[in-house]
Amino acid sequence: MSGPSSGRDPSEAGCGRADPGQQAFALWLERGLRRLFGSVIDEPIPDDLMRLIDHPADPGSGEPDGEAGGPVHPDPPVR
Repeated sequence: MSGPSSGRDPSEAGCGRADPGQQAFALWLERGLRRLFGSVIDEPIPDDLMRLIDHPADPGSGEPDGEAGGPVHPDPPVR
């Protein structure tokens, strides 16, 4: 299922010159995956996910940079 939308030729999968068996496997795999999951690729990416991708979380904060993802719920007091 390669075509203009994929942007590359699956017969050129991998780097360098692959043997014909590897090229055939790569082509078979790509076509099978596109047949099974191609409709998922065509779906729009949700805005919340794009925001996470554009602004990755600070490793220590647990929140993405910039806007928080929702209301902050502090830990309950320890008694």
